[in-house]
Amino acid sequence: MKKLALLTLALMCILLMAMGCDSPTATITDESSAGASGEGANEQDLTDLAIGTVIDLDGLKVSVDEVKKGPKDLLDKATTEVVVTYTNNAEASKSFNEWDWKIEDASGVRANDFAMVDADGLGSGDLAPGGTKTGSVFITISFDKAKKVVFEPSFWGGDESLIFWTVGK
Repeated sequence: MKKLALLTLALMCILLMAMGCDSPTATITDESSAGASGEGANEQDLTDLAIGTVIDLDGLKVSVDEVKKGPKDLLDKATTEVVVTYTNNAEASKSFNEWDWKIEDASGVRANDFAMVDADGLGSGDLAPGGTKTGSVFITISFDKAKKVVFEPSFWGGDESLIFWTVGK
């Protein structure tokens, strides 16, 4: 009986945490890059953003600045380098993490096979209010196969919270 009570309590805690972790609201702050106007267009265009478009996630501005052929990894495999920038305009600290990024190929496969390269990557951490962090994410996929850069701003958000920048757009 004691185990059942503990299990029930644990499940309730998990559910409460999940309900309290809403996905941040994403809006485009650089409409000229996305060709959008109005709130409805912002939602639609989050699946096909141009490289350089800045989005605002409740005060955290995020952009994909550049996507290019990366260095060979330590196993001599091709990589793609995604250069991203976070700017925290919120009143509280915000986190950043290279694990929030993936690359989608033409088949629709989304991979975040991080490459072991001899270069500094984005890493992860917290960004104080007013802070900016620019860094690279290196993913083991050939640049010519990369079609979209995928950002997952919330672990709890699911597919509807994903944001896509189109490579070459």
